[in-house]
Formats: sequence, C-alpha cells, structure tokens
Amino acid sequence: MATDYARVPMQPRRGREREMVSCVALSDEMPTEHTKLLSSSVSHSTQSRALLMAQLGQVVGWYELRPLLGLALPLVLSSTLDHVSAVIPVMMMGHLSANTSKEYISAIAMGMTFLLLTAWTVVWGTGSAMDTLCSQSFGAGQATDLGLVFQAGWLAGNLLLAPTMVLGIFCKDILLLFGQTDDVATLASHLVLIMLPILPVALFYDLLRRVLQSQSIVTPLMGVSCVSVVANIAINYALMFHTPLGYLGRAVAVVIMALLAPLLLWPYLVQSNVYRQEWKGLPFVYNFVS
Repeated sequence: MATDYARVPMQPRRGREREMVSCVALSDEMPTEHTKLLSSSVSHSTQSRALLMAQLGQVVGWYELRPLLGLALPLVLSSTLDHVSAVIPVMMMGHLSANTSKEYISAIAMGMTFLLLTAWTVVWGTGSAMDTLCSQSFGAGQATDLGLVFQAGWLAGNLLLAPTMVLGIFCKDILLLFGQTDDVATLASHLVLIMLPILPVALFYDLLRRVLQSQSIVTPLMGVSCVSVVANIAINYALMFHTPLGYLGRAVAVVIMALLAPLLLWPYLVQSNVYRQEWKGLPFVYNFVS
C-alpha cells in the first residue's frame, strides 16, 4: 500500500533544527558511565585536602617517631651488651681445659637454664608488672607513687623468689631427676648455689631500671651496660684463668657484676636528685610489716 506523503504533516525547517539542537544539548547533559561524579573544582579541592592531610601525617609521624627512637636505641644497645656479657664468658669457659671443657659448658648451660626457668622468670615478671604501674604513676604526675610501687615490687618479688631459692638448693637432685649425668648435675649445682644469694640484688637493680625507664631516663642505663660489658669480660677472664676458682669464677663474676651494676648507677641517682620526690622513706614496708 503506497504511503500518502501528502497527508504527513511536514514540520518547518527552523523547528526541526531547533529540536535537533535541544536534543544534542540534552544528550550532553545526560550522565553516562564516563561522566565524572564530581566537578573538576570539587575534585581539585579534595586532592588538595588529601595532600595536606598526607603532609600533616608525615610531620606528626616524625614528631612521634623521633622520641620513640630516642628511647628505643639506647635500650636496644643496652640489651645487646647485656647478652654479649652473658655469651662471652661461656666462650671463655670452653678454653679452660681440653679434657673437661665439654662438661664445663654443659654445666653452665644447665645452671643458667635452671635459674632462668625458676628465679629469673620471677625477676622479669615482677619487672613487667612494674612497667605498667610506674607508667601510670608517672603519667598521672604522682612521683611519690613511684617509690611506693618500687617498694611493693621489691617486697613482692622477694616473696616470690623464696620458693625458687629453695628449689635452687636441690638443683642437683632436680637435674638428676630429669636425666642429667652426675658430673654435669654436680658442676651445675655448684654454680647455682653461688649465684642464689645475689638474686634479691639483681631484682633490686631490675626494678630500679623499670622506674627510670618509666620516666624516659635511658641514657644512664646504656652507660652502665657499656661499662659492665668491659668489666664483666675482664673479671671473668681474671677469675677463670688466673685464680684457682676455674669454672666457678663464672658464678663469682655474676655475683660481682650484680653488685657492681647498682653501684655504677648510684652516682647518677645522687647527682640528678631524681629520687628526691619519689623516695619518702619506707611507708609501704612499715605498713606491711605492722
């Protein structure tokens, strides 16, 4: 059927052009998958704000990182030197005698492991509890509480050390019970018995370190470790190779170093007067005893 084109109304040319222009404009305004959600001005503002926050975060991060490094580096060095002081005497003990060096090394390993699993765990556990309490006291500005916490920690630590010291007396029997040879158990028990009496002093120094660390005082502790590592090597060498003590010189050196460490720290405590506000006598001990 033929279409009657004469009956189809024809739009004027100007009207058709106007309609096409409006359609094109409408298609430009219609959002598509490629249309930006934000205008260029808003996007630029967001990028500027993000850049500013990133720069601010870097500045704040550096100001937080710098004091942290100032505290961590001396403590890392101090801990490293303490471990060096423990390893080098064992190496020296291997040169005492070609025939018995194996037994000596086994004895010092067993003796130190026995103390590590009994007494030193008490010392370090008490010190870890002190970290929390001392930080809270110092952060609250209660300097006197630091002295009270120190007294309480030392008293509690000694109460916990008492059973471990009893175990140390029977060190030989315990090692034999776990299958050690009689020679190694005997040598190890001699070392343990010499080091047992010094444990309260070692606890005292460890708690003193925690009190100073809670106040961000770490440089004197690093200085004590530097002096101690040199003195420890010299004392171990002199006692093991130039006295009749032999392998027992290692245990005697541990006793001497445990006494020397707080003495090395004492000049700083006196000169800095850091204890003036913290130490108000022994009120906690008096109250506990009474």
